[in-house]
Amino acid sequence: MDTLVPALVLAAFMAPLAVAAVWDAWKFKIPNLLTGPLAVAFVPAALLAPGPVDWLWHLGAGAAVLTVGAVLFALRKMGGGDVKLAAACALWMGPLTPVFLLIMAVLGGVVALGLLFARRFAPVVLSALPNPGAVTLPRALLPGEAVPYGVAIAAAGLILAHRLPLLTV
Repeated sequence: MDTLVPALVLAAFMAPLAVAAVWDAWKFKIPNLLTGPLAVAFVPAALLAPGPVDWLWHLGAGAAVLTVGAVLFALRKMGGGDVKLAAACALWMGPLTPVFLLIMAVLGGVVALGLLFARRFAPVVLSALPNPGAVTLPRALLPGEAVPYGVAIAAAGLILAHRLPLLTV
């Protein structure tokens, strides 16, 4: 039984992140049906934690990321779904939030560079196909499209999932 609770807590955190990454890469959207339950699931996960939970850290981290994200959204520098996903992750990360944000920023740069490369060479690869007009490139590979930053947010969360404060004593 004592391995079931941590496994369920990890699943409650990781599953929405994995779906959000794929969804954002595919649709350039992160549904509230992923971010809302992710944030709400923090409460029972924290109540099941094997040790004390620093509620102030967790709630403060989530609120701070949401506040800064709202400003970035208002400035059109970040999408609303990205802001909500990052805030929900910060809620779970608590004191790990600075590390989470650093990893998220680095991965955001990696995703952006990867897309620049892929967007540059996708037409070359297409032209080598027998019938290039029959193939439509995914939106993420079209020049001028935004970067699906939810991929970087989710990846940072997944990288740190094993270090969630709720799993440690």
